[in-house]
Amino acid sequence: MNFNNHIEKYKNKWIELEFIPDINEIGQNIYPNTFKVVIKFEEFSKFGLNGFNPDIKFRLNSAKFVYPQTLTEYANINIQHLNDFSFRYHFDYEDNLINQHIKNDQNNTNSTNTNLLSNSLNLTKNDLINLTTDAAQNSKSNDTILYSEQNFYALSRYFTFVHNNALSHKLQTINMVDEQNNKINYQIIQGREILRNTLWNINQNYNKAEISKNLDSYKNWENIEDKMVVNINFKMDLFKNLLKDVKQLGFSIDNKSVLTASFMYKDLKNINNNDFLTPTIDFDTEFTEHYQNINNFKALLFNYSFKIQKINNKEFKLIVEAKNNNAFLIDDLSLHYFANKKTALLSEAYMSISYPKKDNESINISFNSVPFKDNTPSYATNKLILDPKRTNNNLEDLNYDTFLSNKREDTARRLWKEDNQAGGLNALRQRVFSFNDATSASVSVLGPVLDDPNDYRFYVVTNTHVSRGWADSSKQGLDTNIEKTINANFRIPNVITKPTNYDNEGYTGPFGSELYWKTRFDVDLDLVSNYRDSDQFWNFNNVKDGYNNKVISYLDNAQARFDMSILIVDLSQFFLTYANNSQKYQDLPEDQKKIADYILNWKKLKLIKASREAFHINDYVNLNWFFGGFPVDSGHNNLDEISGGQRYREYIYGNSAPIIRQTHGTTNVSNSAISFSTRVIDSTGGASGSSVFDSQGNLAALYTAASAGYGYAYIFNGNKWDFYGNGTKPFNRASFYEKMRLLAYLYPERYNQKDFEEKGFKFL
Repeated sequence: MNFNNHIEKYKNKWIELEFIPDINEIGQNIYPNTFKVVIKFEEFSKFGLNGFNPDIKFRLNSAKFVYPQTLTEYANINIQHLNDFSFRYHFDYEDNLINQHIKNDQNNTNSTNTNLLSNSLNLTKNDLINLTTDAAQNSKSNDTILYSEQNFYALSRYFTFVHNNALSHKLQTINMVDEQNNKINYQIIQGREILRNTLWNINQNYNKAEISKNLDSYKNWENIEDKMVVNINFKMDLFKNLLKDVKQLGFSIDNKSVLTASFMYKDLKNINNNDFLTPTIDFDTEFTEHYQNINNFKALLFNYSFKIQKINNKEFKLIVEAKNNNAFLIDDLSLHYFANKKTALLSEAYMSISYPKKDNESINISFNSVPFKDNTPSYATNKLILDPKRTNNNLEDLNYDTFLSNKREDTARRLWKEDNQAGGLNALRQRVFSFNDATSASVSVLGPVLDDPNDYRFYVVTNTHVSRGWADSSKQGLDTNIEKTINANFRIPNVITKPTNYDNEGYTGPFGSELYWKTRFDVDLDLVSNYRDSDQFWNFNNVKDGYNNKVISYLDNAQARFDMSILIVDLSQFFLTYANNSQKYQDLPEDQKKIADYILNWKKLKLIKASREAFHINDYVNLNWFFGGFPVDSGHNNLDEISGGQRYREYIYGNSAPIIRQTHGTTNVSNSAISFSTRVIDSTGGASGSSVFDSQGNLAALYTAASAGYGYAYIFNGNKWDFYGNGTKPFNRASFYEKMRLLAYLYPERYNQKDFEEKGFKFL
């Protein structure tokens, strides 16, 4: 392709190339069906191979000039004259990059045990694979190795390899004994960590990532600390990933490149605070030929370093760092997909403990998640996803446990005045409200529309099935053609002290009638977008997924819509009457001043951001998210509910039932949702539209419906379909973020441009 005669025409444009991978049926469940590349026109000759898997053939399918950021087509590029534009590449790395030793014990034993596969005390995972393969091929019954620290580590990696190796025949189980032939069982424990504690801290240069872990979350391990192996399990991938809203930890097809960093605890204990040790890194997953997986692993080791930094005897950091200036780290699926520079995708990191145990030994290690250090209320639970009681060398017992319970102590807890108003709870108690007790259900303030002391417009969010029930206004909207009106007598959070008998008897208060604005007035609302109904979904024809694909199927159409409306409410009348300690404000009774203060404080808020945590949600974490709403209905055998009265409820969400794609009422719209038993959370009719805030106070989900004994909060910013937006997908011009970016550019006097300045494509 030669553009020498059109340099001026295409200057400042980008080129989008789309390739089709030559993959089999299994590969279609692992890799994207198209691999797109975006290149600045001026850098066309520098087209790189980042993100393209080695040893797979790729064929050019289409090419076009596009506008920067939005990727709107500018001109098609004819590739019909190209006979065959396809490529495949391979790169060999040095063998010495991989180290399979956590300890290097060169000793052998003189054991007379005739069932041993080997007398070595220095075996590796590869040694065990070769030994068991040889035993099977030669009909040998040998199935045992001797205990040593290195052999135990090798056995743990062997079990993981066999469990995760979906494309090979299962290798045999290996037994372990000590020198006296006492059986040694392989044990591993892994708890449901708080989601925020599984996310990496990536620096501003995107070349260093670190994550902190705290062994205080595990109890009763001190007696085995000299034999204990600490493991950090995480996804790290140089190549493009299949696009899914929810990437599960336990689903092997979601995890084509998983690493485990391991070290002996006693090695950590023996170094000084702030010193470093080098963990042993292993590759967990097998999908293609073994040599391809090994080569992908070597590519990671070639480009990135791994080290453990000791904080104290219970805390440490795992640090991943690029080895050169041309390698980067990111945890965003879309940014990684479009990266032209060498970029590794990092995802959640989980800690486990593995240790040897004799049959007659009593070792009872337990787990309880550690609270946040920043005073944000947290809900610690003792739930496990790997239980040592069922990992006695049984490979199938390495399957992760999901969670399903309707017990209050396992799932969520109600919040009270005693809970620290920080993080997500602070955001909730500043933003949640109800317009009235009849038609408004629950609503949240996103933030001010304009950073102007004389502008009193605010973005608000609720369910579409709520806002469509509001009356149409005869007034013309400012920049929209749909205007709503509602008669308001505000309800706000009524935070109370926990009753002394609550744990046994529950508590049905406080009621909406205890704290509300007694002087009703009409407010008008401009509809920014109704994300459920295509007739009111702004720019619906330009809805794009996280990889810039259009809505092309019935399934896409159902998942690319959401029961959410964002509107702009103008409260000029209220502010002009009660702001600045006016006389009318001073004349208010104390309960009315409390409501006035709550609303007047909205001017001090910043526009809320979409939750980063929501992009990393899965079935194996403790959420620690915050819900606040105004339920009305009852009938779910919940100790907090009461028949026929609006009340205020706050909960901290802990362990959700498995995430499912749930339809919205009688519509065909369906989105990924977390859910909690209605026996645990009082969140039936009236709670619709309640926002769910993550641990740091960002917007994570929208509570929408209760069905079959569960209440559902829908994730509205997923990896595939992102309705709110955060600026990293400027090609999805139908999101709230991108619509307001456009309006702020066109009308800077009406909308705050600084709220919408984030850009995508960080690694072109």
